[in-house]
Amino acid sequence: MNIIILADYGFAKGGAERVAVAAALGLARRGNAVTYLCAVGPVAEELIGEPNLAVRCLNQNDLLSGGMANAAKQGIWNRAAAAAMRQLLAHHDPQSVIVHAHTWTHALTSSPLAVAVKAHVSTVVTLHDYFLACPNGGFYDFQRGEICTRQPLGWSCLCTNCDARGAGHKAFRVARQLVQRDWSGLPKRLRNFIDLSDFSRDILRPHLPSQAQFTRISNPILVEPCDPAEPERRRGFVFIGRLVPEKAPQLLARAAAALNVPVTFIGEGPLRDELARLNPAARFTGWLGHADLQRELRASRALVFPSVWYETQGLVVLEALANGVPALVADRCAAKEFVEPDQTGLWFQSGNENDLIRRLAELADDALVARLGRAAHERFWADPPTLERHLDQLEALYERMAAPRARPDLAFAGA
Repeated sequence: MNIIILADYGFAKGGAERVAVAAALGLARRGNAVTYLCAVGPVAEELIGEPNLAVRCLNQNDLLSGGMANAAKQGIWNRAAAAAMRQLLAHHDPQSVIVHAHTWTHALTSSPLAVAVKAHVSTVVTLHDYFLACPNGGFYDFQRGEICTRQPLGWSCLCTNCDARGAGHKAFRVARQLVQRDWSGLPKRLRNFIDLSDFSRDILRPHLPSQAQFTRISNPILVEPCDPAEPERRRGFVFIGRLVPEKAPQLLARAAAALNVPVTFIGEGPLRDELARLNPAARFTGWLGHADLQRELRASRALVFPSVWYETQGLVVLEALANGVPALVADRCAAKEFVEPDQTGLWFQSGNENDLIRRLAELADDALVARLGRAAHERFWADPPTLERHLDQLEALYERMAAPRARPDLAFAGA
């Protein structure tokens, strides 16, 4: 099987790219011919020199680091990415190729997807975010700090500055979204989608075409089988993620300070200095490698996931459960779907600091923490979303997409 994987980065910058890199390697090692097309390097070492795996890196900047001129030139329609896709397809019968898109909004743009659709290549998109519908990718008003319920690209959306970086960036994202919709023909020309949770699928469904076919394939949790941790013997709580307002680490910083309990923040972002002011005793590690991250998880009493935007899954929550560490999650995000309240973890009212303090105080009970952690570990490993399972499900989906071939009815201009 010939598979082209699309991702903005050639390395595991975030959860989506981590999944893309792992899938590319795994599929190639199963004998599939895989091409990993990305815009931004460096290319991860594990992708280099692997049989059956070719990497096409455009060596471009991502849109935020390349400056406004680069964003205007590359960020709405990436000509180099479109040309690269044409070149890749020229070497294959389009009927023999599957294009699998993970991320494209940080550098690639929708242009390679548009080329694939026009060539009648079977294409699937993993819904790691909400960018197929929402210009800022989150259905979240970053200026007001609240969930956004406006119709994407409707009049109210167009007139609202909801972008974290200001009105100019919102205008850019609207222009990009209009090109994606009207020039690339996305998402209306797509049929196959991989969803990560019922929560995120239900939010996106009204904005996707009527012919949309959803397949649930969990992101693989790259945790080796292990004995459960002993979280009841630990005092400190841990946060893992970008230190940005929509992830709400400030809620945890204040709550931990109020209870005088240790807290560790793993990640980087613009809120780091504010978090240090809110909780001078907090510990900051920056981003960690996978092994160090697992050690930190296993050394914690619970993972706290206070995100106030929707999310689509929440990989770190599943990693905590795999280690036998309870998770305390906000009740208005997709991650709650993977935590059985009062069984494998706890929920708290999204954005409510007092409710977070109440729930953290409950976790002072060693017996409760031990019970939650053991149950989390047991239930995760009873049916784990491993990489091998992920690859099995991908190959089954690709085979269904390939035969019989379902083609778009009409071509469109713009590629």
